[in-house]
Amino acid sequence: MSSGDDDQTISRQPQFTFRAELTPEQIAFFREWAAAAPTLYFMDICVANIAKMAGPMRPTDSRKAAWLEELRRLDRPQHAFSYLLALMERGSDPRAHLSAEALAEQISQDLASLKTFFSQARVYETDAMVALYLRELRGNPLELARPRYLAFLRAANEEFELHRPLARRLRLARATKILERADALGVPRQHPTVAVVLACLYGNPHAVDVMKFKPDPQRFAAENALADVMMIRRFMEQKLVIEQMAAEGRCPYLRVKLLTDDEGVRQLARYFEPSFLRSRPDGGGRETRLVTNVQFLELLTDLAVDREKRSAMSQHTDEPDEFDAVCSMIFGGTENCA
Repeated sequence: MSSGDDDQTISRQPQFTFRAELTPEQIAFFREWAAAAPTLYFMDICVANIAKMAGPMRPTDSRKAAWLEELRRLDRPQHAFSYLLALMERGSDPRAHLSAEALAEQISQDLASLKTFFSQARVYETDAMVALYLRELRGNPLELARPRYLAFLRAANEEFELHRPLARRLRLARATKILERADALGVPRQHPTVAVVLACLYGNPHAVDVMKFKPDPQRFAAENALADVMMIRRFMEQKLVIEQMAAEGRCPYLRVKLLTDDEGVRQLARYFEPSFLRSRPDGGGRETRLVTNVQFLELLTDLAVDREKRSAMSQHTDEPDEFDAVCSMIFGGTENCA
């Protein structure tokens, strides 16, 4: 971490990955090995609710039962579970109707339930931390540009009709219009909301599942779609912070993992990896800039399939590559696209 005055920059810790074909026994071994490393698990609001409402009887809902089994498997002394993502969503939601006192009491009860559920792992946030956070957050959006993001998502649904299929020959022109609308609304072309909207245009099933665009504008839940995208971003910020603290010996958790009950969100988050986080004072708050590495070709599913087909057929063409064209519009070139 580097800092000057109140400016802070946090860079990603060195990591390595490898791919291999494993037997079921080897998969079980690596799964258990991974679970042994001290880890801070960030729960989304649904996973937190499953844990806090757990009773002595096995749930009849197979999905909830599977989650309880997994949470109990991870309930180990070296681990911790964070309620922060759920807290951010609940505390900053302008649609919430609870008073500040009622919300604080409800969240205090949630924390008590989580502490009861986890008999060995700790709940990362203390009551004092949560109370302070709620006082600062209550009813205020975490992102000041929230209205612009919502307007962009509604334009994607209504103006660009991403709820219906589009002929392949029309996609690039539609992508151009989408980026121009982002410019007009003051949404950066490299913002995750733009990336996810383009992923819908290019047939990514996980992005489609998260956005849930609808023919009837009244049925499109833009707030929910934005909350899911921003949860991924907030998790990436926290991942960098916690891993930096661990590298400096100020935190015991060597790894940070997201636990979400939303399969679309879980799969979508795999395309994004945080690189560095920079924050500085800005008026009464802080301005943060998160830089991520994005598996952009894989995110734009149809374009990845197109390239794979051309490669398999050893097909060469003088026509401009559509993926390169999209990268050029967003990044000013293809050197930053993967």
